[in-house]
Amino acid sequence: MSPGVGGTTNQCPKVTGEELGYLCKSICQRERKEEPEIVTIMPPAALSSQPITSVGTTQHQTTTFQANKKTASTKTTGKPSQKGPPTSWGDQLLKKRPGKGGATILWRPGSGRHVSEGANSYRPFTHIVRTLHLEDAVDVCTRRRIEPKNVVTFSSIDSRVLSPTHPCANMKVLWFSASSADQDEDASDWYGNVEFAVDAKILLERWKYSFLVEMMTTPTHTTTRILVTNTDYSDILPEYNRYCAGGPWQVTSEGQFTLSKCSRFKFRGTNIHEHITEFMLEVTPKDEKKILKACQISFKNHEDAQDMKVRHVCNRYQRAGQPCPSPFSRPLTAFYFFDKIQQNKVCWNTGTPKLSVSAQQYLQSFLDNSQDHSQVTV
Repeated sequence: MSPGVGGTTNQCPKVTGEELGYLCKSICQRERKEEPEIVTIMPPAALSSQPITSVGTTQHQTTTFQANKKTASTKTTGKPSQKGPPTSWGDQLLKKRPGKGGATILWRPGSGRHVSEGANSYRPFTHIVRTLHLEDAVDVCTRRRIEPKNVVTFSSIDSRVLSPTHPCANMKVLWFSASSADQDEDASDWYGNVEFAVDAKILLERWKYSFLVEMMTTPTHTTTRILVTNTDYSDILPEYNRYCAGGPWQVTSEGQFTLSKCSRFKFRGTNIHEHITEFMLEVTPKDEKKILKACQISFKNHEDAQDMKVRHVCNRYQRAGQPCPSPFSRPLTAFYFFDKIQQNKVCWNTGTPKLSVSAQQYLQSFLDNSQDHSQVTV
């Protein structure tokens, strides 16, 4: 006997000749039916029911990072009704969009499926960030609003194609992604020029529900989209359990973690870039003000977007087939940002985001070279 998962022991049960014959007969019948291939991998650790205590610990992994479907109360017919979207043992295809370099696929993992690729698949994250292009960032700081918008991207809940009566048709969200404080600010950022960062603890403090909207696999990478909200959408979206192992976002006693290495739809192909975890925050006006006040601004390197023929250099404008309006380095972005802030006569106060240490240095450099700095102060 040897120790098994969850502290149990593995024993070989005695099988009679009659039982063995029945098993062989069943296997032969199943093979003749030529059942479709099941792409789900169920690791031994999935048999445990204990929440994860540390990333990479296989003895404490749970069955799945998606919560099971809720069972509604029994109706007068006496039959229990199922609540929530249908589940599947295999990866569930939601949408598929062809492209020159290959298809983009929206999907959800099969029940019990882990999308991590081992103990070294995770990295810690301390912040959630939203990176905007220069003009949008200036607009946020001028209007003192980080305004949520309808979902108008290739998604299973794209508001442009949903019926008016769909629960998500009028939902407005803010898009953020997982990041850490030690990110290289000089590294190329394909989302834009100005980063708004918030402490990741806010994910656990202001919202009650988490739902797995979809995973998106492109020819080069995989992205996970998780809706964080105070509205119960369990009738149409699978609930996400952030305390379970195997998923793109994990919360443990050691902090919050996101996948960097992620498996793809039906395990087909290879990711060239790291996995991205995106959070769709459904916010109230009160949430919006708190988020903006808690934000910290830093400037990002977006000069790779000068050559839009290179893939993965500008997320927004490459998808639109347009040239990027601000393919700037960090110093140039900072100069244009503070220049426009000065022109708009924006006074930095408690209603505007804080500046990172590097952003304050850029501001000081701007003030030293500016004749009129009465409107911009640290």
